[in-house]
Amino acid sequence: MSLSFEALRRAVARRPRLWAALLPLYRRWVSARFAIARWPRRPLFGGLLPTGFERAYRRRLRAEAARAAQDKAAIARHIAALPRRPLISVLLLGEAARPGGREASSASLAAQLWPEWELLPPGDPQARLLAARGEWVVLLRAGDRLAPEALYEIAIAAEEERHLAALYADEDRLDPRAGRCAPMFRPGFDPDLLRAMDPMRHLAAFRRETMLALGGLRPAFAPAEAHDLALRLLAAKGAGAFRRIPAILCHAAPTPEAEDRAHSDASRRALRAHLDAIGVAAEVDAAPLAPLLHRISPALPRSAPLVSVIIPTRDRAGLLRAALEGLLHRTEYPALEVLVVDNDSREPETRALFAELARDPRLRVLPMPGPFNYPLLNNAAAAEARGEFLLLLNNDTEVIQPDWLARMVAKAADPTIGAVGARLLYADGRLQHGGVVTGIGARRDAIAAHLSAGSPGNDPGPFGWMGITREVSVVTAACLLVRREHYLAVGGMDAKALRVAFNDVDFCLKLRAAGLRNLYMGEVALFHLESVSRGAEDTPEKRARFQAECATMRARWGVVLDNDPFWNPNLDPLWTEPWPARAPRRPRPWAAYLPGG
Repeated sequence: MSLSFEALRRAVARRPRLWAALLPLYRRWVSARFAIARWPRRPLFGGLLPTGFERAYRRRLRAEAARAAQDKAAIARHIAALPRRPLISVLLLGEAARPGGREASSASLAAQLWPEWELLPPGDPQARLLAARGEWVVLLRAGDRLAPEALYEIAIAAEEERHLAALYADEDRLDPRAGRCAPMFRPGFDPDLLRAMDPMRHLAAFRRETMLALGGLRPAFAPAEAHDLALRLLAAKGAGAFRRIPAILCHAAPTPEAEDRAHSDASRRALRAHLDAIGVAAEVDAAPLAPLLHRISPALPRSAPLVSVIIPTRDRAGLLRAALEGLLHRTEYPALEVLVVDNDSREPETRALFAELARDPRLRVLPMPGPFNYPLLNNAAAAEARGEFLLLLNNDTEVIQPDWLARMVAKAADPTIGAVGARLLYADGRLQHGGVVTGIGARRDAIAAHLSAGSPGNDPGPFGWMGITREVSVVTAACLLVRREHYLAVGGMDAKALRVAFNDVDFCLKLRAAGLRNLYMGEVALFHLESVSRGAEDTPEKRARFQAECATMRARWGVVLDNDPFWNPNLDPLWTEPWPARAPRRPRPWAAYLPGG
């Protein structure tokens, strides 16, 4: 028997108590039946990757091997043309924990295309650092192997931006037969991601004088001493001191589970020390969906700021009742005003619901008749709102956890933060929103896409990204928290050119253009029955409007859309079906020295 969510809803529409009892059971049943063959588990990162990802990666490796000789020759020509070739010192960490690891790492050093390097001798890391002669120090775990072009890529990046103090890169893993697998493609630098996970574990490069100025490596935080150093650098010099190199420069040796846990514990101690040092009052524990990663729970301001919740609606009283019941009675937050923006509701059930809700002093119904215009409804309500924060919330959302809003407000209280979004789940438990990536995919006219939509909602997702707090370019307006002053400062949402689609994408990009950071919070979850109210783009008029909105976004944000800093250009040809084995968008530093370059 196949029972759809809408069929179940219709069957019990007139019996709300039965609906309330059956809905949780339905969600568990569908989640149990969800076929995850399409999203095979990758234990290394604790999450799921799309079907075909590993196959596409193997095709990528074969393509790289076919052009390896040509690339090496071009790199050699580039090195010969450089006016300066700085020395790089390599310091191996964790040699005692990995007998024989030094030999494997040393062999990869001997194959380096960059000629100016030194391997520091065994001994105390601090003493070795003092003896280093290189301008940059590469920290490498014993047993891990450098790609032949690794030191070359580091040297070129360091010379291109002389203000940098730290570099990190993508990596993959070596299987038991020394084959390459499980690539980790990292996003651009993000302070919240650095606090949630350690991108420096296997390979990191630091400017030597900066390392010494910060006090070098601290043995108390081994085996996460590189993460500790990166956190101290963030506190001292800010995000501008870091740069990601979007290329796989390290092949990490397999790590036993006990070693992963020890690293996670040390990394969490370093994070605790970092927060104490910068004066942030917060609890630190394991991320619920990704226990080896970290969750930071900042304290709320002493006086909880008023949050004005804006919910546009047109009839669909059952949806609205469920959303408001969770918001008003199952949300542990003391300072709420709720603005229900009524866009021409006409059904008797809706009128009865409004009359019932009028008894709650926290709620106001704002009549706003006329054609549906989502940005206009939100902008008008924002002008009426009294709260320090605005929460844009769809009428088809339902509360799951009592502390969801308090957690979001604690993050949004940082004045450098723009929009804050949550992990949203379909009614059957699958992921609907885990952050939005702009310009994703093989189509060059792409605007934006929800990352990993349709995957199991309780999975941490690729590389753990779905289960942690991290910076993103865009979060969906289905659940978006923002300071009212920020909302007004960027002019709110575009109610003229983007009446239905992409208004939240445009709004978030305006916040970023104003110097604010947008966050996705993987530890905060709500249900979202996406498009139940709006419907599909299934008429000629709707399709024409959608195409016009796409054209507006391309004209306004084209270059920005195609260069999402919190994505990785190497993922484009791997992520988008039908898995084209094509080169990534990232230009290679040696491209000008290839034949015909």
